[in-house]
Amino acid sequence: MEEYFNHVEWNFINMNSPADLFCHYREDGTIYLEEYDRCRNGHLLLSSFFVDTASCGFETEILEIQDGAGIGLYFGDGCFDRYILAVVGNGRLEVRIPNGVPLGDTFRYDGPRRWYSAASVPFTREPPFRLGFQAAEKGFSVVCDGEVLIGSTEIAVPWRKPYARLAVMAVNDSDASPKSGAVLGKYRMSKR
Repeated sequence: MEEYFNHVEWNFINMNSPADLFCHYREDGTIYLEEYDRCRNGHLLLSSFFVDTASCGFETEILEIQDGAGIGLYFGDGCFDRYILAVVGNGRLEVRIPNGVPLGDTFRYDGPRRWYSAASVPFTREPPFRLGFQAAEKGFSVVCDGEVLIGSTEIAVPWRKPYARLAVMAVNDSDASPKSGAVLGKYRMSKR
């Protein structure tokens, strides 16, 4: 069953400074999310419920992106440091995990990025499209419009738990502007 994002089951979280962004719930049921540049990223919409990471799937409509968008699993407890995300933008689709670089080391554009790319493929589709993932006990695969674009990629990290929250966010990697946004429509899940 497809649903629109709502205030009851989804919470917008600011995990970086400045903590002044929020989710714009539009009258047509879509949402608009914003993100600062890659030096200040970590503002996202999290499900208020947990999902079983050994057998869950999630898919949402990406209606517009200025720079990028990401969906995935969040295992953390308030810091933007424990996640597995499928990220689309800048001509790529990739699976990202944090690399452990301290936040203070990334406050410069010439500093290191805060993530590893566990898998990556070229991606040239323009919105609208449906982006989704399927999580297995150790794997993570990414689909777009029903087509598997990144097959099951093993993500062996010590902080992966059997449960997580779903995460949805805008991505701003190009640093072309201080903020970037994304518009998302309905979503659906398989297993919870």
